[in-house]
Amino acid sequence: MEEQTFFVTGDQIGLPALVQISRVHSQVANRVTWHSHKGYELLFLLEGATAYEFTDKKTVELHGGNFLVVPPNAAHRGLHDVRLPCTIFGMALNTARAGDWKGTTFTSEDLGRIRRALEKGSRHVHPFSDSLRWLVRRLVDETSHFTTHPESVE
Repeated sequence: MEEQTFFVTGDQIGLPALVQISRVHSQVANRVTWHSHKGYELLFLLEGATAYEFTDKKTVELHGGNFLVVPPNAAHRGLHDVRLPCTIFGMALNTARAGDWKGTTFTSEDLGRIRRALEKGSRHVHPFSDSLRWLVRRLVDETSHFTTHPESVE
């Protein structure tokens, strides 16, 4: 098996503030071309190593146990259009529309703090803490069964 992927939208699990979540486990390099997202993208590298580049030529290298925050509408790609073999968990959050956060425990002040923290941490590689590692693994486990059409390429 070369690649296993799952993809879930926030609407599928009743969380409109969550644009999407995904996990890619690949034992081979894959093409990842220029793209951007409406919301903040959080990329958690669970295993392996890979690198990303932005249109301003900034590059970041991720190793297992690191995460990257990509700001909204920031065009990025795998370094030289390639994502190396790895296991990566991604989340895209919509922080622009406060209405998407209705029905959650987050206040508008909380949402402001979240936006500021994401902006401050954008385009920098951060290490997992033990509690973040546990939380990300739990998110992977809890969300992988929501997908109705897992993609598997052999």
